[in-house]
Amino acid sequence: WGHQHALCAVSLSSFNCFLVHQSRMHMDPVPADEKETYRRHWLLKFNEALQEDTWGQLVEAQEHYSQLAGNIAAQQGRLPLTSVDKEHLHRLILCLSTRANTL
Repeated sequence: WGHQHALCAVSLSSFNCFLVHQSRMHMDPVPADEKETYRRHWLLKFNEALQEDTWGQLVEAQEHYSQLAGNIAAQQGRLPLTSVDKEHLHRLILCLSTRANTL
């Protein structure tokens, strides 16, 4: 799981970079505070799942990883994203789904 956790951390970092980059653009159609709300919510849910995973609460962790992947996928359609942003979120969703399926 160490390698998968590292991939998720990189994906979350990429998403954070996306938020910072997008908030600096002048023609940003999504307010920075809305993006920050998504980022904080997703990061909170990821940390909850990770904590359960670390504690050996595998059923709960699996459920939270799956829910988070689904939530990100559902919200992805609401955000105007570049192809690079979509790729980062896609990788994050794959990572979360993979971890959920391996538990």
